[in-house]
Amino acid sequence: VVLIACTFGFGLAINVALWYRVSGGSLNPAVTLGLLLIGKVNVRKAALYIVAEIAGGIVAAAFISALYPDGVIGVNKLSPDTSLAQAVFIEAFGTFLLISTVFLTAVEKSRITFLAPLFIGLIVFVLHLILIPFTGCSVNPARSFGPAVISGFWQDQWVFWVGPIIGAVFACIPFLFITKVNY
Repeated sequence: VVLIACTFGFGLAINVALWYRVSGGSLNPAVTLGLLLIGKVNVRKAALYIVAEIAGGIVAAAFISALYPDGVIGVNKLSPDTSLAQAVFIEAFGTFLLISTVFLTAVEKSRITFLAPLFIGLIVFVLHLILIPFTGCSVNPARSFGPAVISGFWQDQWVFWVGPIIGAVFACIPFLFITKVNY
């Protein structure tokens, strides 16, 4: 679990740092939805980002499948002890924390904005440590969809869309409130 968490956390931190100036570093349709809902991207740009993010998830899963032909491509599966309702809540809450981190470190400009990739990578690391035993930790529909396409494993795939979308919507509420009161 620690190795997987490190891989996702550090990998995302590096990719956000690399792509931040190109696309805002968003590699996640749930984050893009959040950015759309708070007015930081328009509908056209959000749609293009989401298509690119989903395509990126599929290409990444295909690449990993080619590298590791034993079938280890990161398909998300629910633990037998995790109900569908629990899984949706877990994914929503994890995505809420991720998007809140993105909003408060990268979107809301401050003296720590240059550290946003580090904070985003750290929250992804922590979320993977905590959530892997329950849902495999998606918090990113593109990250779950790509492996599902390549493997053909679709069981409970909707959880990895519905949970993050709920989390994205709920992350917007405190952010919009905080920015309106000029903290």
